Amino acid sequence: HFFHFVRKPKEGRPAYYYDAEAAEPGLSDVVSVNVAPGEEGHTATFPKKLILPRILSSCPPSGTVVDPFAGTGRALKVARESGRQAIGFEKFADFRKAAQTSLDAASKD
Repeated sequence: HFFHFVRKPKEGRPAYYYDAEAAEPGLSDVVSVNVAPGEEGHTATFPKKLILPRILSSCPPSGTVVDPFAGTGRALKVARESGRQAIGFEKFADFRKAAQTSLDAASKD
């Protein structure tokens, strides 16, 4: 699932960021992406091709992406690569370590 949160202003309605040009053609809410192998023993790693349009279309540049089930950190890495801040949470220590290693390596590039 994908959740889109915005900060409530003191007055008026919240403004949602959405860049339709960054979404898949047809602006469909159902997309097909080929399965990709997991990493670091994680079997449910989403492919970058699935993650990137969600981030680009719904999070403004320099915005923050929060992944409450970060796994090996692929969404966090894609967020940072696209100029967003990234915050992730992961229950399992092995996956947390893999995510941190991946993010540290990406920061050095």
